Amino acid sequence: MYHRSSLTGTIQGGTSRHTEDGYNLTIHRIPHGRNNSVAAKGVVYLQHCLLCSSADFLLNLPSESLGFMLADQGYDVWMDPDFWKFSFEEHSLIDLPAKIDYVLNYTGKLQLKYIAHSQGLHVLLPSGKLTHTTAELFCGKIDAFICEDVIFAICGPDQTGFNKSRLVVYVSHTPAGTSVQNMLHWGQAALRNNVTHFDYGKKENMKKYNLPYPPAYDPFNIQIPIALYHGKYDWLVQPKDYQQLSELPNIVYQKELETFEHLDFIWSIHAAKLVYSDIIELFEMY
Repeated sequence: MYHRSSLTGTIQGGTSRHTEDGYNLTIHRIPHGRNNSVAAKGVVYLQHCLLCSSADFLLNLPSESLGFMLADQGYDVWMDPDFWKFSFEEHSLIDLPAKIDYVLNYTGKLQLKYIAHSQGLHVLLPSGKLTHTTAELFCGKIDAFICEDVIFAICGPDQTGFNKSRLVVYVSHTPAGTSVQNMLHWGQAALRNNVTHFDYGKKENMKKYNLPYPPAYDPFNIQIPIALYHGKYDWLVQPKDYQQLSELPNIVYQKELETFEHLDFIWSIHAAKLVYSDIIELFEMY
C-alpha cells in the first residue's frame, strides 16, 4: 500500500495475477471512497495511456480525479499501474484479459466497466490509423518552459484547462515509461497507415502468424456498449480518426469537448465537470 499526502483515499497495491505466458502482473485498487462506504455500484477498470500509469487518474485534487470520484460514488476501482513490458499487442491479447479475469474472480462480479484514455482504448479495440496525427514530435527550440512546451507541442495547443500549479506533480509521474517494442509497434502502424499485429520480419512472421506479413486487427467484433469522448484540439486524435472510431458497432454515446486537447481528459480542471460526471451518469444507464 502507498500513500501520497496530497491525495485523499486508500490505494492498495500488490494484488497480482499470473498470465498464460508466465508473468506476474500487479493491479492497484481503490476499494472504497473517502467515507469508507461499501462499493455497491460495481467494478470499474481504468486503463492508462502510452507513457502513463495509474497515477495519472489520481493527480488532481480528490474531487477532480477520476479514480477518487468513482470510489466516492460507490464504485470498486481497479487500475493498471505499469507501463508496457512488450507492446500493446501482448497487453491486449494476454495482460488485459488476465487482469480483467482476476478482478472479476476476486470481486465475484460477472462484469465490469472499462474506462480508457488514448492507448488504453487501443488495447481494448486494436484499430485505427495514424495518418491524420498533427503532433510535432520534435522541436527545434528548448527554453525554460520545456516541460510545459513539450506537453502542448505533442498533445495540442489549448491551455485553458491546464493547472500550472500542479505541473510539478504531473511531470514527477509522467512519463512513466514504456518499452522499445511498444514504440516500435506504434512506428510500424504510422509507416503502414494501419494497425496490425507486430511485424517480426517475414521469417518470424511465418512462424508466428503463418503469414509473411502481420495480419490486421478487426475491431468490429466488439459487442459491448461504447461511449466516445474527443477533444477538438487533440493533435493525436484528429477528426477523421475519430470518425473512424465512431463507425464501430454499439456506440451509444459521443461527445466532443470544444477546448480539450489530448491530456485534458486526465489533467484538465474542467474534466471532472465535463467528462467524469458525464461518465458516472452513463454508468447509471448501462
